[in-house]
This record gives sequence, C-alpha cells and structure tokens, in this order.
Amino acid sequence: TYARLGYVGLVAHEFGHHMQAASGMLREYGERAYRTKSRSDRYLLSRRLELQAQCFEGIFLAATARSIDLNSNDLYELRIWHAYTGDEDPPGSRKPDHGSSAAQIRWLNRGLDSADFARCNTWKASKKSVK
Repeated sequence: TYARLGYVGLVAHEFGHHMQAASGMLREYGERAYRTKSRSDRYLLSRRLELQAQCFEGIFLAATARSIDLNSNDLYELRIWHAYTGDEDPPGSRKPDHGSSAAQIRWLNRGLDSADFARCNTWKASKKSVK
C-alpha cells in the first residue's frame, strides 16, 4: 500500500506543478531564480515552489479522495511517507530545495484540511515556514 500511496502522492504533487505552470507561477519562479545571485536565495525560491506544490497535492487528494478510494488510514500513511522525503533525510548530498519533512507535512495538511488554493501562498509565507 505504501507503493500505491507514494505513486498517488507523486501524481498529486505533479498536479500541483501543473497548476503552477497553468497559472504562470512556474514561469515567474524561473525568472526570479534566473535573476537571483545567491545560492541560498535560489534554494529558498525552490522550497517555496515545491512546498506550494505540496499544498496543492493536499487539495488534489482532498478533492479526489472518494473517487480514488483514499481513507483516513491511507492519508495517515501518506503523511508517514512524507516524513522521510524532506531535505534533511539521506542521502547526505541532498540540496535544501524541497523543504524539511515537517514543512512538507505542514503544507500538505494545509491543502488537505482547507481544500483552498488561496491557503497555499508560500510566496508570502515567512522563511521559517518554508524551511
């Protein structure tokens, strides 16, 4: 079941990136990243992008839970799976560009609980909340 949930989470996360592309956010991210000189600032931009996609993942899952037969245990296991996908997890060569596991779960839950795209504004969020 972890494999299925990982796949569902991945598809849902990529839906988030699709929404970013369709709305112009992905292009804006690329332009900002290109103009940003500091590597740490580029990583911050990347985390904002990825964590917003994580929040959009939660919205996708909330909206489709019945049709893809997700139950509360599945969502619990998906959160457990995300507990091991953060920047702090091995391998040691990981770049700090996707956010910590805690941040990933926090933004995922925001999307799941609200089902509201407006609640996924990582671009205005504090640096601490996108760490």
